Order: sequence, then structure tokens, then C-alpha cells
Amino acid sequence: MPVDLSSLRIYTDGTQDNRRWADFNHRPDDIFVRTPAKSGTTRTQTIIAALMWPDGQQPGAVSDMSIWIDAKFSKAEDMHHRLEAQTHRRFLKTHTPADGIPWYAQAKYIYVARDGRDAFMSMCNHQERMKTEVLARIEGSSNKAPPPQDL
Repeated sequence: MPVDLSSLRIYTDGTQDNRRWADFNHRPDDIFVRTPAKSGTTRTQTIIAALMWPDGQQPGAVSDMSIWIDAKFSKAEDMHHRLEAQTHRRFLKTHTPADGIPWYAQAKYIYVARDGRDAFMSMCNHQERMKTEVLARIEGSSNKAPPPQDL
């Protein structure tokens, strides 16, 4: 059943938009990796993949298996099609705060945090190394983050 966005706070910026959850179809065994940016998301996804496939025979790259729902790097329809096509237990990535993602009683949620100073320095290093065309797309986006809405 698709997500009712009216129950979520909307978060959007140049790289992500939680309105992409609108057509998400939940499975009872979904795992959600919910972390602030630069706080160990990829490491957590890799640990989950190692637990799910202890023999190391995972069916693909972690970044392909653990889809970042909010990311605007592809069309939402394409992302949802990729999610529906997955036959393994899904573990999905999001950087959206908890009030901007759907909650399901049957799902598992993993939250990882990092000291804010470390996350800040990691983000500085990340942006310093980011490709110029990506930065231009983010900074030139007409999709600037709106102020948070009261629920």
C-alpha cells in the first residue's frame, strides 16, 4: 500500500526528497537504515549485507541492493521498479529524519549516529572532493529546502 505523505513532514533539497516515498510498497521484513549523512550509513549497510549473506555471496553491490529511496539521482518510478524487482530481504537507506519516513510495526529500523563534529568534518571532506558538475547541480537546484512544517 502506498505511503500517505500527509502524515510525514516533507524534507527536500538538491539531492534528496522524501516525497519519493509516495509509491513505496512496504514488505513486512523490510529493514530501514536511517542515519544522518556522513554518519556510517555505508558501513552499516555493509554490515547488514554481511549478516544476510555470511558466505559473501551477496547478489550485487551494496549500493545497488540497499537503495536510497530519497535520492533524486534517478527517476522515482525507476527506483520503485528496482525495489519491487528485489527478491532478497530489502534493506533500504534514508537520511531523512524520523518524522519524514513511514513507520511500520513489522519492519526493522536501524539508526546510527556519529559525533556531530566528526560528521561535520566528514561532510566538509566529502564536499571538497565532490565533482564540480554535481556541486553545480545541487547549488543551482530550484528545489531549495523549505522551512520545516508544523504537523
